[in-house]
Amino acid sequence: MFGVNPSRTNFYDSDINSPLEKFWEYDADAGFSKYSAVIADSILFLPTLYGELHLINIFTGKRIAKQKFTAPISGSIAIDDNVVFLTFSNSKTSLICYALIEGKVKWELKIGDIESAPLLYEKKLFISNLDGKLFSIDKNNGIINWSFTPENKIIKASYSSPATNGKVVIYGCDDGNLYAVDFDNGKLKWKFKTNGSIKSNPSINEGAVYFGSQDGYFYCLNIENGELLWKYNFQYPLYNSQALSDSFLYMSTPDGFLRCLNAFSGKEIWKFFSGSLSGYAPLAVKNYIIIGAYNKNIYVIDSKTGNLYWSYQLNGRIKSSPIYWKKFLIVMTDNQTVYCFVTKNEN
Repeated sequence: MFGVNPSRTNFYDSDINSPLEKFWEYDADAGFSKYSAVIADSILFLPTLYGELHLINIFTGKRIAKQKFTAPISGSIAIDDNVVFLTFSNSKTSLICYALIEGKVKWELKIGDIESAPLLYEKKLFISNLDGKLFSIDKNNGIINWSFTPENKIIKASYSSPATNGKVVIYGCDDGNLYAVDFDNGKLKWKFKTNGSIKSNPSINEGAVYFGSQDGYFYCLNIENGELLWKYNFQYPLYNSQALSDSFLYMSTPDGFLRCLNAFSGKEIWKFFSGSLSGYAPLAVKNYIIIGAYNKNIYVIDSKTGNLYWSYQLNGRIKSSPIYWKKFLIVMTDNQTVYCFVTKNEN
């Protein structure tokens, strides 16, 4: 799923052996949303803004199948065994559960426009919508377990994808609040007010919640009560999400920097200048941080020092998060192309 895990830490527990080289590229003949594709069972599931879902063999870059839906797939997707959950905006249907083997829709829901990533945890699917609501849905039959609605006089959208630790579900809203609701019943446990919209996804790690706001601050809160632990002033509105690995936090900002902070204190450790806006969120692996940028470069950076280890220029801007699976690095660009890299001489 998007963010790698239900906590949305954007951390993939694997090593990268550099240098990398291009293995294959795939022309999707359509654009992509800010969210990444998903890899499961050696298959790359690639949603497009043309409303297609491409299934690509990760080892060859060849298409296995393609399914057309009635509207652009504006959010992310989630995979569970032989079904895929797809989200839509400006469509008669908001959410579809599609059975891959049978090749048919298992169930569908109309719960408002969705431009966020669904969260799959055990038997439940959590999703936020452009009315600012959060839903808990039974993944097997599409029945709504509960819904949470912020108490706003004017409806404010949510582009923030929920995260969970199995006890609370956390998401942000354009009303400037980060909400924590009970996992089982959807009751509000606490909320934290910022001075700007929260469009990024929160991350949960070691009893804390991490997120950025368009007020320019990055926040770390106690997950139990929403108490502020620390905040860092990036001085720019924050749209991107973050990555967390061990006791370190990685965040890219509109000034072209990727910064590494101590996750417990918020103290800056190092920064790397890419010279460009970066894609939606960095990806952390054991030894490196990977970011894609609007200047068409993919960067692999040493996570301890902030030194550049490897880079490669593509033919399009990189607006979504890179994906790493086993030894495959996947990058999506706005020239409608997906690129796959592997360690040199291992392809």
